[in-house]
Amino acid sequence: MYRIYFLVFLVFQFVSSQNEKILFQPIDVIELECASNPQISPDVLHIVYRRNSFDIMTDKSKGNLWILN
Repeated sequence: MYRIYFLVFLVFQFVSSQNEKILFQPIDVIELECASNPQISPDVLHIVYRRNSFDIMTDKSKGNLWILN
């Protein structure tokens, strides 16, 4: 009988935790990243793109080049 109560309790906790929504906060913008300007290499073996992010300390955007095979 206690197992049934425990199981019901666990299911209730799981369902209630699914209803809690985490809102997007203004500080979350700093953690956003995006890719831009993809280019295919002349030998068609690599793709180079710029990965853009935001630096909270300088209050500016920054970017790095990334290469994919």
